[in-house]
Amino acid sequence: MADKNTVLTIEDILNRKEFYKSRHEKTTKLELGNLGRYIEVKPMSDEVTEAVNEMIENDSEDADRYALFHCCVSPDLSDSRLKDAFGAVTPLDVVDAIFTTGEIRGVAQKLMEISGYNTVEIIDDIKN
Repeated sequence: MADKNTVLTIEDILNRKEFYKSRHEKTTKLELGNLGRYIEVKPMSDEVTEAVNEMIENDSEDADRYALFHCCVSPDLSDSRLKDAFGAVTPLDVVDAIFTTGEIRGVAQKLMEISGYNTVEIIDDIKN
């Protein structure tokens, strides 16, 4: 890990350009203790983030479920067999059928983290 007291430079960025190009497609494995298995998720896209933020602003309880549905790479929650098997009316019903409320919240929090939220720290306040 880089030294927190070193400023990010153009050279740093250029040396890690492949990282910057691919980080939006990187998948992360999240273990679900109750299921004894893991799921694979990707960071939230700008579209998903915008929709989630709108849901939060409108006091909707769908935000976490929406993020999980759209960011889960494996299993593919949009597979029609899941909707049929659980008698789901909407895609979010599939999420409710498979995951507990706590798992949904936990995954949503991890999605925020891997999407770059809550990862910035103040090191030192600069005074003018």
